[in-house]
Parts: sequence; C-alpha cells; structure tokens
Amino acid sequence: MEIVIFIFFCSVALVIVGCDIKEHRIPNGLVITGMLSAFIIRLLEYGMEGCVSAVVSMLIPLGLLFPVYMLGMIGAGDIKLLCMYAVLLNWEQVLYLLFYACALGSVWSLVRMIKNNSLVRRFQYLKDYVVGMAGQKNIRKYFTPEQGYKDTIPFALPIGLSYVLHLGGMY
Repeated sequence: MEIVIFIFFCSVALVIVGCDIKEHRIPNGLVITGMLSAFIIRLLEYGMEGCVSAVVSMLIPLGLLFPVYMLGMIGAGDIKLLCMYAVLLNWEQVLYLLFYACALGSVWSLVRMIKNNSLVRRFQYLKDYVVGMAGQKNIRKYFTPEQGYKDTIPFALPIGLSYVLHLGGMY
C-alpha cells in the first residue's frame, strides 16, 4: 500500500512542479485532490485523531507563511502545496519540511541570481524594500507579476524535494 501512496503523491508532485515551472501557477484541483487523498490516508491509518493531527500540521505552514504571502514573497499555491504535504506529517516533520524547502529554495535562488548576473541588484532591491517599509510604515508587495519572473523560482520543486528527503528518511 505504501508504494501506491508514494507513486500517487510523486505523480501529483511532478505535475504540480511542471505547472509551476511552465505557468508559475499551481493548479488548485491537483492540490485539493492531493489534500483530500492525504486526509483519507490519515483517516484510514489513525482514525479521527489522525485527521485532527493533520489539521494541526496543516495550520503550521498556513500560519507561518500567510504573512509572507501577504507581502508577495510566496505564492498561495506554494502554501497550499505545503499544506497538502503537511497533512501527511506530524507537526515536527512539518517544521523540517519547511526548513529544507526554504534551504533548497535559497540555494536555487542564489544560483539563479548568479547565473542571471542579478545578485547585487536583487539584494539592493531587498535592502530598498526593507528600508522603504521601515521608513514609510507602509506595507507594499515585494513582488508583483508585472516585474517578471526572471529572478523568481518555482518553489514547488524545493517543496517536493523536501518531501522526498522525508520519504528518504532525512527527517
């Protein structure tokens, strides 16, 4: 049974990553399908207690990353994808999932900025953003689609790789 679950979630993840890379969007239908499947798995394995635990696990990335989403630094689909994987994990594993996804995403972002010769420009933009927010006491989006996606990464891939690290026994 575990291999079927593994194949299912890997298939869903591959399609989601492909959509995120190609369109910079994560399809709600796939995430909802994955999340409902994950809840069914938790229900079958642990009963209602498993579902309650799944909701608690799901609230961790939602609570931690919603402010980051409001600033335009992460997409809603990325948070929903993290919530989908969180349903399958306990709360401690969710923290590892977030840590490794952010670490992998950071490395990828740095490599991408170096490749695009935009490292200095991006860090200057970040500095100006933070100084501007502090000076104006005004909240504005860090990124808008009008800026283009040249220096952004499809975060679904680091999220998926982080979950693969879990499956491999890393956490």
